[in-house]
Amino acid sequence: MNRNELLEIAESATLTDHSKLINRLRPSAVFSISNEIQYSGAFPGTKVKTWGYYARKLRDWLQDDMQDATPFSIIAQGNSKLGILPCFSTLPAVTCPGAGDCLNWCYSFKAWRAPAAYFRQMQNTILLQSEYGRDKIAAEFYKLPHGSKFRLYVDGDFDSVDTLRFFMDTIKARPDIVHVGDADGLVPFGYSKSWLEFLELDATGYEWPTNYFLNISSGSLHGDDIKQRMLALPITRGEFVDVKVDHKHIASSAYRGPDNPGNKEYRRDVLIALNEKFGKSRKRFACPGNCGQCMPNGRVACADPAMVGVMIGVGGH
Repeated sequence: MNRNELLEIAESATLTDHSKLINRLRPSAVFSISNEIQYSGAFPGTKVKTWGYYARKLRDWLQDDMQDATPFSIIAQGNSKLGILPCFSTLPAVTCPGAGDCLNWCYSFKAWRAPAAYFRQMQNTILLQSEYGRDKIAAEFYKLPHGSKFRLYVDGDFDSVDTLRFFMDTIKARPDIVHVGDADGLVPFGYSKSWLEFLELDATGYEWPTNYFLNISSGSLHGDDIKQRMLALPITRGEFVDVKVDHKHIASSAYRGPDNPGNKEYRRDVLIALNEKFGKSRKRFACPGNCGQCMPNGRVACADPAMVGVMIGVGGH
C-alpha cells in the first residue's frame, strides 16, 4: 500500500462533490494504488475482500446517491485491541484539524492495511457531510444497547464545530442518559486534539452532555495554554499521554493486556516514564491495553468518574 496515494484519495472524500472520488475509485485506479498483482489479471472488484472489491461497494453506493443501505457498518464492534467496545471512526489526518506531530506516529494509518477499515472510515466521513447521512449515524447510535460504553472516534477526529455539535446533541438525545457515573446508562468517551473546535463551541454557552468523557491526547498542534483551557471543560476526564518505553514491551505484545507475558513490567515502566516526564505530584494510571475491561466490573478508565483528573499513560507503539 502507498499511504500517500491513499491520503490523496481520502482528501477527495472530504469534498461534498463526490465526482472526483467516484472517479478515483474506478477499478483501474484502485488496482494502481493497491498493487495487488495476485489478481493475475482478474478485474479488480470481483474477488471478495480485496481493495477492488471494497472500492466497488463504496463506489456503487455513491453512484446511487447513498440511497441503499450503507456498504459498511457505521458503528464497528471493536477489534483485538478494543475488545467488544462499539466504536465510530472517520478517515485520520484529513478529519483532524488539531493534529500535530501525532501524524508522524498515528496508529490509525495501520488500520489501512485492511481495506474494509479504510473504506468504512471513508463512508463515515462522507455521511457526516449531509443531514441525511447524519440521520443514518444517529439512528445507529440510538440502537446501542442500554449500558454500553461507546468510543467516539477511534480513527479521525471532530473535523468542525458543526460535527462536534451534532455528536454532542446526539449523545444528549439518548433517553437512557441520566448523569455522569450512571452505571446503567450509555457512556460515550473519546480522545481528541480538535481543541479549538471544543473551545469555540463552549464559548457559545453550549450545554455539554453530562455523560461524555473527553480524554486530552498527545500530539496536538496546539500549545499548553490551549490544553489548560481544554482541561477545564466540564466534559474533560483528563490527559491520555503517550510515553516512550523499552521496545521489548512492544515487540512482545506486553502492551496488549494483562493476559500477555510482561504486561505487569510494561505498566511499571509506563508509570516510571510518566513520573520522569511529569513529576510525581499527580495521580497516574498505566493503561494495561485491554480497552473496555481495564478496571474491575467492566469499568473503563478513560470513561470513569473516579478517574477524572488522573493522568493515563500508554507506551508508544
